[in-house]
Amino acid sequence: MLEWLKDVLGDSYTEEMDKKISDQIGKDFVARSDFNATNEAKKQLESQIKERDKQLSELKKLDAESLQAKVTELETANAEAKKQADAAIAKLKMDYAVETALSKANVMQNKAVIPFLDLDAVKLSEDGTLTGLSEQLEKLKTSEDTKFLFRQEEKPQVKGAQPGQARDGLPGGAPDFSKMTYEQVEAYYAENPQG
Repeated sequence: MLEWLKDVLGDSYTEEMDKKISDQIGKDFVARSDFNATNEAKKQLESQIKERDKQLSELKKLDAESLQAKVTELETANAEAKKQADAAIAKLKMDYAVETALSKANVMQNKAVIPFLDLDAVKLSEDGTLTGLSEQLEKLKTSEDTKFLFRQEEKPQVKGAQPGQARDGLPGGAPDFSKMTYEQVEAYYAENPQG
């Protein structure tokens, strides 16, 4: 749900509005999590390019034997750097997917719920769906110890007089005196002195 928009619009914000707005935003804008993941990957790739350029300039200064040894060393270092960068990007995508899923699950504070989750059991597929998280969230929602961490969807309860409810079965609560005998009217006023 678009919480910030709900705060702005208040009670006039509905689930139908949320769905329509989310669909339209999805068409015209990139999700912040996708943008941040792509931006982070871009920064890491730029730093790798700078590092490789530096390595090439150093290689130009070496002779054939030391050049071969240096190439082997750099290939190993570059493979390790790529592995670390891929792991960092995967973790970033996983973190954003978990944050998004927690927001959709009506979690009050994501940081408060994350320690209760076994994130090693959660897997992120290529299409961005998480497996293993919804079951854990359901357990937390139903557990007496942790259900307070989630917003409860309660319908407002109206208390007091019900509008349009009649007294004595007649609209407005007054009896129909035209259909009553004098004794009945007298008895009514005896029971209801205020009329």
